[in-house]
Amino acid sequence: MKTLPISVSTKILADVSSGIYRTPANALKEIVSNAFDAGAHRVFISTNAPYFDVFTCEDDGEGISAQEFRQIMLRIGSSGKRAKGNVSKKTDRPIIGKIGIGLLSVAQICHKFSVISKRRGEESYFHAIIDLKQFDDIEREKGYLEGSGQINLGKYQIEENLKDEVGKKSHYTKIIMEEVKEGFRTKLLEEEPKRTFRIYEKAAKGEDFIEFINSIKNKRFNELSQYDLLVWELGLLCPVQYIDGGPLPDNRIIRREIERLRKYDFKVFVDGYEVRKPIKFPTSDELTTEYSDYRIYPYISFKEKIDNSELSFTGYIFNQRRRIEPAELQGILIRIKGVAVGTYDRTFLHYPKAEGPMFSQLSGEILVENGLEEALNIDRNSFNETHRHFVKIQEFLWDYLGGEDGVFKDIRRRSKERRDRIRSAEAKEELAKVRETVRDTLGITIEVKRLKRPNDEPYTYSKKEKRLTFYTHSFWARNQKERFLQEKVILAVTAAKVGCTSVEAFEKNLLKVLVRSK
Repeated sequence: MKTLPISVSTKILADVSSGIYRTPANALKEIVSNAFDAGAHRVFISTNAPYFDVFTCEDDGEGISAQEFRQIMLRIGSSGKRAKGNVSKKTDRPIIGKIGIGLLSVAQICHKFSVISKRRGEESYFHAIIDLKQFDDIEREKGYLEGSGQINLGKYQIEENLKDEVGKKSHYTKIIMEEVKEGFRTKLLEEEPKRTFRIYEKAAKGEDFIEFINSIKNKRFNELSQYDLLVWELGLLCPVQYIDGGPLPDNRIIRREIERLRKYDFKVFVDGYEVRKPIKFPTSDELTTEYSDYRIYPYISFKEKIDNSELSFTGYIFNQRRRIEPAELQGILIRIKGVAVGTYDRTFLHYPKAEGPMFSQLSGEILVENGLEEALNIDRNSFNETHRHFVKIQEFLWDYLGGEDGVFKDIRRRSKERRDRIRSAEAKEELAKVRETVRDTLGITIEVKRLKRPNDEPYTYSKKEKRLTFYTHSFWARNQKERFLQEKVILAVTAAKVGCTSVEAFEKNLLKVLVRSK
């Protein structure tokens, strides 16, 4: 087994050492993205539950040779993936990776890892071992933070030309993460009793993942175990398919994106479960009627040259009349080539106006096809918010939400219409009670009609037709609740007058109606 040096850009090392990946799922996302770029169709992640002492990630991609791996370790931070373009000719997939630091993402999870890989068409594989504890020694030498160029990060061991009994038929890359960081492992062990996502010996069905999603959608995520969060985030972040029926009713708005993900034929499994994008609206089974209970706004589509660089994206905005649960689905999520950049932004890219509870009723995705990558920070989880592409998306979203025909204005209009319908139904019910009381106590049947056309009088009563008609008139209170009260009183008074020959009889009739119709 040979021992060789690891070389990395000092700037890259400074960023990686500072812990750029916010969660373990974000770190694993980088390894999954590497598998996607390698043409893999299946990625299998194992946490070795319930011990959580070794994580593995294995894919069926093209694999790399020992020589290619040595080159990677000599120039970490200078990927050559896009030397032949931004789309893979073999798989017709976009190439996700660009900077070339995905391999070091495992430093957020463990102290030591191995890479075993066999390239398509070759009979042998290699096995490399990288001890990440040597990074800590480099970290203590802060001098590299001020430097430039390359720095010797330490050494790794590699054994080459290992024979695979399967021969040329197999190709793969396997990353074994050993000595899992104690803080992360301790949380996984301690939180096992409250875990929702259960692990079985046999591979689970896709329906089991949907059941998991349904079981946590009404929970606060700070109550979930680290394992649950790991599974949920991997589904959200990776370029995998949506859960069945997700994300929108009928999925007619983003059918193109769903079909594209399906054609990639790329699946990720965690301990036997296929994870998918955990997004499905509405988030309550009681919200069933489009436009009244929820609305999918006009499909987002943008394509423009900005500073001689193309920016194109599609997407959707979804609104429901109740708070979206879990809260982690509230906001806007930006994906670049199917991979999420961070999580949902509940500020909607720092929308400049306060819109109260409407923010909690909105969710959407912006699916970037070209551009914006130059605005990505090294962590691939945040943006340089002064970059022209980011600013353009921000301006577009703000106008889409708050413009003359924007989402917020429409939500207010729909909310008012919904309130009016409810109040109108309540008014009809109240008038029906009064009419029923009139019939039961006085033996009189009166038909009630509302007409929107103006009239000299606010209402008329036809003795012949026994019909009470309400017209549009300034007499009526502007407040609907007060208006309905007026209508009830007028109906009671009209009924009390019918057939009366004295004031005393009128008063008795009126009291009968008002008392019994309460």
